[in-house]
Amino acid sequence: MKLENFDANRHDVNQVSELIYETDSEIFDALFGTKDAALDVFKSMIMHEADTYFNPPHLKMMMDEGTFIGIVASYEGHLQKTLRRETRQRMFKRLGLTSALKKFNITRKVARISRITMEDDALYILYLAVLPTYRHQGYGSRAVDLLQENYHTVYLHLNYKNNDARRFYESIGFEKSEEYYNCHKQTPIGYIILKRTSTDAIKQ
Repeated sequence: MKLENFDANRHDVNQVSELIYETDSEIFDALFGTKDAALDVFKSMIMHEADTYFNPPHLKMMMDEGTFIGIVASYEGHLQKTLRRETRQRMFKRLGLTSALKKFNITRKVARISRITMEDDALYILYLAVLPTYRHQGYGSRAVDLLQENYHTVYLHLNYKNNDARRFYESIGFEKSEEYYNCHKQTPIGYIILKRTSTDAIKQ
């Protein structure tokens, strides 16, 4: 398996957007109102060249002998502030001022996870998703291993309700680093930050 940058001529933006949505549908519904609205934002962000979480080189496709397996997005710690700012600005522009203002409170609460304490030379995995057909076949763990080859420390976050994902990541060596909880419209929201270190990584 290999990881390659998203290419609109080779990869299906609809399929990629669906996988992004599946990584945390609860929060995306709170942010955008409906699944269709979320997918529209993702597709627009992916297809417009910019330096955001939704664009290469941060957005990668998992490919196995030419077959699309899933997606993963990541960035280095020193890019955290600039990427967060650019992604937020692009997303608000896509939503429009009125809608963006209505979503300000939930956006502020969710944005808390993008301000974790993180080393500049660490890697942050923003989201990772595998197509249902290829799950439980080792592709997710292989993607994480490929990403960590040149990094001593890798971080990621999970919705605190996502016990299946937490069990998976803990099974491949991740441990809890931080946790964040809040409430939106009387509904609890929360994230768990997981961390994995490796003594084998060589930063190029």
